[in-house]
Amino acid sequence: MFLPGTDFKGIFAVIPGGILGGWLMFLLISLFQMALAPAFNLEVIYFQIFGKKFLKKDGKIITQKTRFSLFPSVFVGPHPGETIKKEKDNLFTVLVFFVPSLLAIGISVAYVITVKERFFDGLLRSFLSSFLFGVSFFAIASMVICLRSIGLFGKTLHQLRNQKVREIYSNDDINSVYMPSLDEVKDYKGSKIDQLSYQTVRFVWAEMRRDINIMGETAEWMRIYDNMNTDLGTGLSPIKLGFIRSLVIYYSTWNIDPDRARKYYAYAASDLDSDDDINGLRLRAYYTMNILNDRNTALDLAKKGANKPSDPRFSKIEENHERKLLQELVTFIEGADNEQ
Repeated sequence: MFLPGTDFKGIFAVIPGGILGGWLMFLLISLFQMALAPAFNLEVIYFQIFGKKFLKKDGKIITQKTRFSLFPSVFVGPHPGETIKKEKDNLFTVLVFFVPSLLAIGISVAYVITVKERFFDGLLRSFLSSFLFGVSFFAIASMVICLRSIGLFGKTLHQLRNQKVREIYSNDDINSVYMPSLDEVKDYKGSKIDQLSYQTVRFVWAEMRRDINIMGETAEWMRIYDNMNTDLGTGLSPIKLGFIRSLVIYYSTWNIDPDRARKYYAYAASDLDSDDDINGLRLRAYYTMNILNDRNTALDLAKKGANKPSDPRFSKIEENHERKLLQELVTFIEGADNEQ
């Protein structure tokens, strides 16, 4: 029998075995994703595990502290200035999830058929059985999530989000891109985390248009999401970090609320404090000005951001948006200082 026994002694082997099996499956998928990325002309942005984030900056691997996460994760993306086509993106996703998962399931089946009864018994057999059960369970779940994300079971929010990201990246005029509300795309399937991912992109789109109404609408949706979910302590994925950034920006720039801005900044303080990209400096400059009331530091951050060299990681429309907001803050602070 594949599933471990349920005797009292076996429980001490079953629980750690299942947890370790699931953890190993996450690790295998993450490692395979990093290994496969170069073949698809993608770069590894960072690898994260146990509260440590490893990322490449200026040609060097640096380490940053982040929220503790038991399970490893990796984030890959196109090289600066490049985009990845939908078909290529889908193929990469399928390979990343299916190859390690099928390998793990194959090993588990081989164990059940040929090995288990001959060589193992007692607690060791319970541990190995539960370990491979954990591996297989997460492998099957990963494949189902993968097929769902690429739209095999119908149109998905994940696909729509990626489509809108491509549109924003390839256009010079943000007004030529339209991002419908969640109510307008009810026929697109997606979990709550898919909805959150979509809303973070919609917030960026609305901010580029300076549409305060849509910014407020998406920020309120994300705030309600935060109140209904208590999983922020399990590690900051790119989606969670994007959601936090959106709320910090909204409550420190467009609808100033010190209590809420401080609350959300604290969720990802180590990540935000170390962000020296143009958008990170803009966030910190406005937060420092409007929430911390430190005009001098805010001015330094704004000038540093405004003078940043062009980064191909950002589209032209994104860079222009960030530089305009940074220069507005510089002008405001220096103008106020000159009036004194």
